[in-house]
Parts: sequence; structure tokens; C-alpha cells
Amino acid sequence: MIVDIVFIDQAHIVGVSQGGMIAAQFACDYPERTRSLVISDSTAGNGVDEGPGGAWERQIQRNLGLMEILVKTEGLVAIAERVIAHSRENDAHYFDFPEPPDTREARDRASYTNMSLAAFLGTARAIGNRPDNTARIRSLHMPVLIMTGEWDDFRPCGERDHQLIEGSRFILAKGSGHSIDRWRPDIFVPQIGRFIAGVEAGGDVAGELEL
Repeated sequence: MIVDIVFIDQAHIVGVSQGGMIAAQFACDYPERTRSLVISDSTAGNGVDEGPGGAWERQIQRNLGLMEILVKTEGLVAIAERVIAHSRENDAHYFDFPEPPDTREARDRASYTNMSLAAFLGTARAIGNRPDNTARIRSLHMPVLIMTGEWDDFRPCGERDHQLIEGSRFILAKGSGHSIDRWRPDIFVPQIGRFIAGVEAGGDVAGELEL
């Protein structure tokens, strides 16, 4: 693994969205290598929980299954347009995003069309078929920061994971949808930096913040 290649015994592991799922998996599999864990806009679970977090995870599984069928017949360009149109029509905070819609949608289109069909399908299947780690994260003892946006559909997942991980810090980003780094860059990096600095200083990082 990369921490071996660069001769790092422990690392601060940070992940956003799908990266948060990967970060949680790493911490569960290699707790002795994880100095601290940051999960942003994401989840450690995958549909086992019967609460609102699990309901959203199961919805993601259904959405990914439908998208896999459609992308094979319609292609990635059409899927990108479907996702953008659906967000415009159904996301109550779509136009609260801090960039003009044209700028945002150009980037969103590129995120789909710049990958191959195989990459899209592999990513979708990795998300849908990953292990549910809600039982395992209960035993994590490293410092953990969980961040989620006020309007993010992943919010109930983050709130649940915070309750499951004793001593974790939880930050609710006000006025933010999915991807706090894009909605609230004014707090994203600074708050992660403060968390890591607190860990390195040996302080108590537990608590809940609304920013």
C-alpha cells in the first residue's frame, strides 16, 4: 500500500464522498496504520441500518443499478444530462450553489464524459457492492472527524456514524449540499487542518459543531 511505499507508519486518512467510503474501509482494515480518520459527505454503511441512513444507502444501490442499465443503452453523455436535469428539477437547493449553473453543469458533465464506460461501471459496482462497516466502526479508537452538509442526502449517514464512533467530532456545514469542499471551501480545509492539529497536539477532538 502507499503508506508502505513512502515509509509512513501511520497517516491521517481523509476521504470525500466515495473517497470517504474508501477511507472508512481503510481505517477498519488497518486501524494500526490510521493516525486519524476524516469522512466527509459520505458513509461507513451500505444499507444494513434500518434508519434514515440505511434508507439512503439502499436508494443509492437502486439508483446505481438503474444507471448501469441506462448507461449501457444510452451512453455516458445521456446519463450526465439525465442526472443534471433530475437535480435541477428535484433539488430544492440546486440554485443555491456558489457557482453559476453553467459552470457547475459543465464540470458535472465532464466528470461523466471524461471516463470510460468500464470505469463508470466499475465505480458504480464498487459503491453498490462494498461492505457495510457500521458494525466495525464502533470499535475504531483513533480520532475521527465526520463532516456533512446541511442539505446533503448523506447527512443521516454522517449523523449515524458519529453516534456509532465514540469520541468522534461532527461538523454540520450550514448552507451546503453534497461536497462541502465545493459548497463551503471557507471551512472545509481549515476545519480539517484544525482537527489534525488537535490530534497531533494530543487534545480532545470530540464534539459537535455547526458552521
